[in-house]
Amino acid sequence: MISRAPFGTRGSRLLSFFNWLTQLGFETEGLILIVGAGLVLSQMAGVHTSSGLKVTYIILAAAIPGRYGRTSATRRWSRSFGH
Repeated sequence: MISRAPFGTRGSRLLSFFNWLTQLGFETEGLILIVGAGLVLSQMAGVHTSSGLKVTYIILAAAIPGRYGRTSATRRWSRSFGH
């Protein structure tokens, strides 16, 4: 653990910025993977992938965890498969 004490009373600001940057990158990567997987599955199902479909997948990928929370969405999904 990195202590903020040597950096003064506002020493954690720089570390917080890097933490925020890492979180932003992680969220972006997750959205890219979800949308990419949705597009591949749509192509395999014979659906033409248009820009509208991509936008729909982006909105759904961003809205579902925001509405239900990541843990809740994962639990609901896993229960539907009997795990």
